[in-house]
Amino acid sequence: MRITAILYILLGALFVSLACAAPIRLEPSNVRVAVDLIAVDLKGPTGIVADPELDLIYVAESRGNRIVQIQNKQKQTFIGGDFQIDAESLPHYFRLNNDEVAYWSAAGFRSPYDIGFDSSNRFYVAEDGVGGRLLRFDDFAASGAEATIVRTPLKGGDYGYSSILFDPDDRLYLTARKNKPTREVPFGNVLMRDNHYSWWMIDYGPFADFAPLSIDRTGRYMIIGEQRIADIVWYDLQREVPIGEMKQLYGLRHLASLADGSTMAIIERDDKTWSLVEIDPLKAMVYEWIGDLPRIGCLYTHPRTDELYASQPDEGKVVRFRKLQEDTTDRGNKLDKLRMKFEDQNNYPPERWPKFLKSFFQELDVLVPVDFTKKPSLRIPEKPSLRRHMTLEQFAEMLPLIAGKFKATYTSKNGNKPRNPITEISFLMLAPSSRLFSKRSTVESLSLLSVTRADGKSTNTRILHDILGASPRARRNLPVASEQVFTDPLGFISGSVPLHVTNRVRLVFTSVIVGPEYEFDLHANQHEKSVMKVIYKQRTDKYSLEPLKEDPAAGGESFLVANCQEIDYGWHALGDTAIIDKIVIGEGPELKFRHAVNFNNVQDNSFLIKKSIAPIFGPRFERADLVWPRIVISQAGELWPAHHY
Repeated sequence: MRITAILYILLGALFVSLACAAPIRLEPSNVRVAVDLIAVDLKGPTGIVADPELDLIYVAESRGNRIVQIQNKQKQTFIGGDFQIDAESLPHYFRLNNDEVAYWSAAGFRSPYDIGFDSSNRFYVAEDGVGGRLLRFDDFAASGAEATIVRTPLKGGDYGYSSILFDPDDRLYLTARKNKPTREVPFGNVLMRDNHYSWWMIDYGPFADFAPLSIDRTGRYMIIGEQRIADIVWYDLQREVPIGEMKQLYGLRHLASLADGSTMAIIERDDKTWSLVEIDPLKAMVYEWIGDLPRIGCLYTHPRTDELYASQPDEGKVVRFRKLQEDTTDRGNKLDKLRMKFEDQNNYPPERWPKFLKSFFQELDVLVPVDFTKKPSLRIPEKPSLRRHMTLEQFAEMLPLIAGKFKATYTSKNGNKPRNPITEISFLMLAPSSRLFSKRSTVESLSLLSVTRADGKSTNTRILHDILGASPRARRNLPVASEQVFTDPLGFISGSVPLHVTNRVRLVFTSVIVGPEYEFDLHANQHEKSVMKVIYKQRTDKYSLEPLKEDPAAGGESFLVANCQEIDYGWHALGDTAIIDKIVIGEGPELKFRHAVNFNNVQDNSFLIKKSIAPIFGPRFERADLVWPRIVISQAGELWPAHHY
């Protein structure tokens, strides 16, 4: 399928508008930076990597077609053009005929652009340009070194590789782009190869040109930048979900991350000078560390010293940026803060069970709360009554929940302060009522409440028979679930506005028999606004609410709204199928990536290339059987009255 001339004119006009976009506002930074010269007289230096064990720096010369080793500012050839390539390592679609084999197995580099080491100390070279290859050197120190071509899912010789990176789990990440000058649309890709040598698509799109990737020192977070649309996305690599985004970063070229989670970037300015900047996704600010730089070929963070290295291809130099003063205050990892903000704003469960919930669920005897695992499984056991080791995220995937444990302070000014005021409240809603936007089909909604007063006595929810006259234990075997498990008081969500719109949840617990009504107005980020009203026949008592402190890794507080908003996540497994250009133009699978565009829809929709199209396709987990959630609900209803929550 070929794109019409009209479409090219339209897209060309759009990219002209991008080129004329307003420049980024750079705020001054209070960081003082020293610039040291590391190497000179290089031929088009681009990729940089440090030796995992020795005090050595390696640089790819894109025009010199060699890899250079630098020590104490002295350089020497590390890998030249005299290596051989193992023809047996060629992908099958490169071995169609002898000419193809000769072309792809020819010795010598073709514009080496980026380099890296895996955990086994094997050396990788990514070639850019038409016919680019991904090469691996297993024994690069020996004379007559031999390279192996690493198989990737890219089809044919149109693609080149603009960056290569490994995380601590040895997963390989690539950015690739179609460079062959044809009439077809150019494409960019972000790929990942897992520990089982299976390839995954992270991002993909026509006209996309991805900046070299960056992974922070902990290996938890990855930063992806797209240079044409000019946006940055921060990913949680364990969960494979984007946790932050900034747009309109025009001139974005390279990315790096420091030990404290600071996101560093290279920006090309309108006057053709380049700047080293720090990007703060929490404040949506860009701070300039140093400006008036020549063209930069790459930006690299040394894993041991946390110093920044940059190549200058036109100058033939490698320079080092060093901060002249250090902030000794422990302010925590900035990317951890970004992830926690994402969890708060998107009702996403933290990676650990909060203490105020963990003890209760342990007593249910149907699951074992565990911390987050990198490869969670939602397989249903053959016998649903068996205990299951589950993370909070896995549990919320099957059974959304709202829970909290708050300190209550009496605030009414009517002069009728009760003799025995409420000092603490706890509540738990499993499968909250359908008026709250949830990504899963819910089972019965269960609402549980515990009220503690100044004298230490507590009032807990009582479980009643539902409209079918069934006890909680018998209810699990009914063919049709009722909308709610009836309790006294009966809790439900108040209001019709979805939680993810207001970042606030309103709960009401209404007495079915005799007793007051409890109304909660809880704010996820502004806890000083959280209040409770206790409504009696003759008066209304008002309380301010403050969540109890928790382990920061488990959310930092005893208030949790988990999975009550639809969030798509997960990356696309490519299998053995090679990527083809038509994957997003109507003749391939219907996949959704951040920068993908289906050209068949151009005539029917407004086409704004500056807008990201669809987050990432998902969800990764399939909907689980409802038998097990109903068992949890019945067990929770029976346990709550006797549990000191």
